[in-house]
Amino acid sequence: MSYVIYGAGAIGSVLGAHLVRAGRRVTLIARPAHVAAIRMRGLTIRGTTPIDGLRIDAVERFADALLGTDTIILLTMKTNDTAAALDAAGDALSDLPVVCFQNGVHNERLATERGLHGYGGVVRCPATFIEPGIVTQNGAAAFGIGRLPAGSDALCDRVAADLRADGLTATVHDDIMAAKWSKVLTNLSGAYLAVTGLSLQQALASEASRAFMADLLDEGVRALNAGDIRFESPDSIAQQIAALRAPGDREVRVTDHEDSVPRPSVWQDLYLRRGKTEVDYRNGEIVRLGAQVGVLTPLNALLVERCQHMARERIQPGAETLASLHAALAR
Repeated sequence: MSYVIYGAGAIGSVLGAHLVRAGRRVTLIARPAHVAAIRMRGLTIRGTTPIDGLRIDAVERFADALLGTDTIILLTMKTNDTAAALDAAGDALSDLPVVCFQNGVHNERLATERGLHGYGGVVRCPATFIEPGIVTQNGAAAFGIGRLPAGSDALCDRVAADLRADGLTATVHDDIMAAKWSKVLTNLSGAYLAVTGLSLQQALASEASRAFMADLLDEGVRALNAGDIRFESPDSIAQQIAALRAPGDREVRVTDHEDSVPRPSVWQDLYLRRGKTEVDYRNGEIVRLGAQVGVLTPLNALLVERCQHMARERIQPGAETLASLHAALAR
């Protein structure tokens, strides 16, 4: 099998690098600056599993990628860009398996609506992509795959095996959307970290900050339960909420190296002033679901509004504080 990684930013670059090192044929489709840097210096992955100057095929357009009957398409672009990317690829995707290794649950809907041979993917890979040609992986990477809307097959097993071949963790899920909804829940605090500029360690140090994060998560759980939507590991999510509500402040672990600090993708979009973020497909999913099932989600709605405003105005992370968010909520 060969892989075309469509929309290769942080996650796609990490996936591609490990697949190439495992001996698989890989083509990255990425933004022009990233492609130019890779062609000039190779792809560099810093952090957990350093890879320096890896030679990997990279092109700017889907039309420039070589496709075969054994090609698997891995979608790794931001959700905001998925519809346009699928439209650009056109009929070329109709006979190929397409795996949505993306955050949120909206990408699978787009693939299904277009009648594609679709698979869902779960991504747990803290990675930062600020400079073209260089991605920093800030922790262990774990991926999941399953058929849409449910079940698994030989292709799931093959992709998981290919990911494991260079040391990645990969799991086959019989209910991939339950796994993806669980990931939506655990991603909700990313918008809070983005608007405040806090690292996760800083946010977890404050009792008041942890309470805010617990309330965010609780809103999501209540909305999913009211909507009768399955999500993985409900007991684990409940334990996370309880741990966040534990009293007392904690010591902050300080690092001298910003590159080693995991930053959510919403933070990266604000930092790079891209003008848009994925918040509407993360916290926004909870807000929309809550409205449908009669569950109030004021904290998630506030973060959607704040992130959208900061993105439009090209405001970088750190413009908000916990106090300013509570004040806005009170208004």
